[in-house]
Amino acid sequence: YYNPFVETAPSAPLGLGMNGCIPVKDIDQIYAQATCLLPVLRKKVQDWAVPSHGMLATHDKSFVCWREVASRLQERAKVRWCSVKNETRAIEKVVRCYGEDVSRLVDVCRESLVFGTVGELCDCFQLLSADPEVEVVRVKNRMSPEHQPGWSGGLRHVTVNLRLRDEDSRRFG
Repeated sequence: YYNPFVETAPSAPLGLGMNGCIPVKDIDQIYAQATCLLPVLRKKVQDWAVPSHGMLATHDKSFVCWREVASRLQERAKVRWCSVKNETRAIEKVVRCYGEDVSRLVDVCRESLVFGTVGELCDCFQLLSADPEVEVVRVKNRMSPEHQPGWSGGLRHVTVNLRLRDEDSRRFG
């Protein structure tokens, strides 16, 4: 598992992580990059939400279909966008799960979509999988019949860890 926010190696073949990238080993750098990349990720999520009928959480704990509110500023203001992962939780995860290897954090910059049907979720997954500016790093399917709901606090969802490969992402690291 490598950080989705990585430096592209110019031509050094040694010490490279997955896909010719140098793993980022500094948590402050990861958070600086995540802060810069959050708007880039949000734009991608908006682009995928429109054709797949993706919904976003609101401040009043309900959901709105992005397709219906995208062009209405007052309605858009109700959306509760995700923030970067809590730094305390990230450090805990690095120590407990990743042997103190910060480069294994894959979910510092995050966003969430909700779907009314499994078909809509599949539509969105097909869109992001086909996006040439996205590399799917890992998928956790907690909707699978094999998944025990108690393992995830009763939640049923799909988590997709991805790496953005667009020009903005390259510029921010």
